[in-house]
Amino acid sequence: MSILSVDLASNRYRDIGVAILEFRDGSVLIEFVEASAYGLKGRPCVEDATSWLIDLASAHEADVILIDGPQGWKDPANGFEHARRCERELATPGKTGLPGCVKPGSWTRMARFSIELFDALGAHGFSRVKSSDDLVSGRKLAIESFPTSAWRTLGLKPLPGKSRTSAAQLTTWTTTLLELVPCTLTRLPTHDELQALLAGLAGLPLLGHPGLVFRLFGSRPTELMGTWREGFIINPLIRISEGMLCPEEKIQKAIAAIQQASKQRSL
Repeated sequence: MSILSVDLASNRYRDIGVAILEFRDGSVLIEFVEASAYGLKGRPCVEDATSWLIDLASAHEADVILIDGPQGWKDPANGFEHARRCERELATPGKTGLPGCVKPGSWTRMARFSIELFDALGAHGFSRVKSSDDLVSGRKLAIESFPTSAWRTLGLKPLPGKSRTSAAQLTTWTTTLLELVPCTLTRLPTHDELQALLAGLAGLPLLGHPGLVFRLFGSRPTELMGTWREGFIINPLIRISEGMLCPEEKIQKAIAAIQQASKQRSL
């Protein structure tokens, strides 16, 4: 079994990062997949992207697909003016309002593409997560991720945006993450792939990883007037109790390494 994690993009297939995570014999194994290897180029379309992800999930026996993108629109009764509950809880830069309303407006295509992708995956049996019980049921599921907040729930400084991240910084963030959660990589990741890997760690507890747990943010997805509303975002956390599987000093060392890299960049 494995976890399929996707750092989604709507303008170019080459900006989509895909990581496949396995937990076997006590080790985390990571494989990165490029869309171009499957003949996918140019601007993504929902039909082709869905077929690609379904094929990948089948080939790697992945029952859970994590996607960095919204799965639904705002519920008008959630108490917030412009955002879903999960977006408010995690302070996402993009806000998915009532159907068709997105802040900032430049993110509208991405929001629509992501929601339609969740719909298409649902039509192929990968349903949205309704509760934490779903995640231990063995069912095929699709759930939303948000890498920036996943860095924070692991106690780490988030990776800067792709245009602001140097090759040296990318190496530093990758090394720091591997110190915190040891993994075997098929190769060094791109920025998008590292984000997919990071978010995908939330799925490892489902494969039996003893050092990680997951937490859901937001509220249960529901259907209203023909569209899906709200939804959970899943993030990984380090299990630091019951045997101290990840000592606090190790987390602090990882934080210090990233902070030092950030200071050097500003000099």
